[in-house]
Amino acid sequence: MADLRMDTAQVRTTAEQLHHVATALGTDITGTGDRSGATGHDGLGERLRRFTADSRHNRTRLAEDVETFAAWCRQVADAVEGTEEQLAEALQNAPSTDGGSR
Repeated sequence: MADLRMDTAQVRTTAEQLHHVATALGTDITGTGDRSGATGHDGLGERLRRFTADSRHNRTRLAEDVETFAAWCRQVADAVEGTEEQLAEALQNAPSTDGGSR
């Protein structure tokens, strides 16, 4: 894995973009109020109410999942940066193999 390179700034940017998508998905775009009466048909009106409820439920679940992906991206960036910092510190504090000091 020594050749693994990761642009953690880009990973963080991706996390922020995913957060914006999740926020947009969490916004209720179906409007307020019950418009099923405008159909003029009880059965069609009920289908519209069910579709609206299902749509809201699915958008909420999708928004939660996308926000989870955003959190995972932030965690990955934190972990990579933390590992790099630990490695750099370990190398700085390692005893010299040639008898000299660093």
